[in-house]
Amino acid sequence: MMRYVFIVAGLIALGASTMMAVGAAGGLSAPVAPGLIAMGAVLAVGAAAVGYALASRHVGLAIVIGIGMFAGEIGAMIQTAQRVTAAREAQRAPLVAEEEKRKAAIAELAAAETAKFEPPSRARLEAATAAKATAERTVAEKAAEKGCRENCRMLLQAAVDAAQREADAARDEFAERERQQAAAGAQRLANAKAAVAALKPPQSASPLAEHSGIPEWLLDVVEALALSLAINLPASALIALGVKMRPESPVAASAEQPQTIEAVAVTPRDHAARFGVEVLAPSEGSTPVAALHGAYVEWCRAKGWQPFAPREIGKALLELFGRAGVEVAQVEGRPHIVGARIRDQLKLAG
Repeated sequence: MMRYVFIVAGLIALGASTMMAVGAAGGLSAPVAPGLIAMGAVLAVGAAAVGYALASRHVGLAIVIGIGMFAGEIGAMIQTAQRVTAAREAQRAPLVAEEEKRKAAIAELAAAETAKFEPPSRARLEAATAAKATAERTVAEKAAEKGCRENCRMLLQAAVDAAQREADAARDEFAERERQQAAAGAQRLANAKAAVAALKPPQSASPLAEHSGIPEWLLDVVEALALSLAINLPASALIALGVKMRPESPVAASAEQPQTIEAVAVTPRDHAARFGVEVLAPSEGSTPVAALHGAYVEWCRAKGWQPFAPREIGKALLELFGRAGVEVAQVEGRPHIVGARIRDQLKLAG
């Protein structure tokens, strides 16, 4: 039962990881989507192949498949790192924008506090004042002349009055411009203070990096690799483990049912005992020990059983031969079973 739990859990995890990768890449219509799906399938099938190869003692084949899966996992880790980095940048963006806004508001406040406005132009006022002074001198000079009658004096005085009005208007305009500049400066300062007061408390976009002193990019890479390894690696291992596990025998799956002599053997000793009875027969000659393993594997295949490892079944057979008094001798430099042979037609029933 557990082997199926392992396999299904691994397939679900790899499927979810593949869906995340495809979604982050832009969906099924993205150009890289087929490659991501293929990579997920390779991880799943490759993990199963590794488990099967190990169960069949094909260590070299398992290593070759494992190397290919490792290369695929490196690619998956890089893609996961890119997704995590992009997501982290998107999360930081509002905080970074808020910090830039804060800096700009504080800079504006400092500029408003130290701003010095140039005074408005005094050209009109100075010109009006000079014109008035000139008109007054002309009145003083011309009025004393004998030829300047009453009408002449009135004209001169009118010029003085006009010059006075222009000077007053120029002075009022100058004062109004100064007032407007002062009001504008005060308004700017008030606006800057209000903008700074309205800012939210500062928040760090990368608090862990700041508090730990670890570079921000390094934390992103470590997180991405950890996420990738936490999903793909255990998922692949679960599938491999599920495939490598021996199926539960009918005896183990039906523990509540009474066991009989014909129940399926579940230990190397049980296999050895039944194998000796059903496959070996008395003989005047001898049989190479190496030939027994091939016959044992064929016997298990015919019964639909998972064979034990050569070392385990070999040890059980030697114990069986020792208890039965069957001699194991060297013939032409190789161990042989003396007085026993493999039946011409294996007794596979039962």
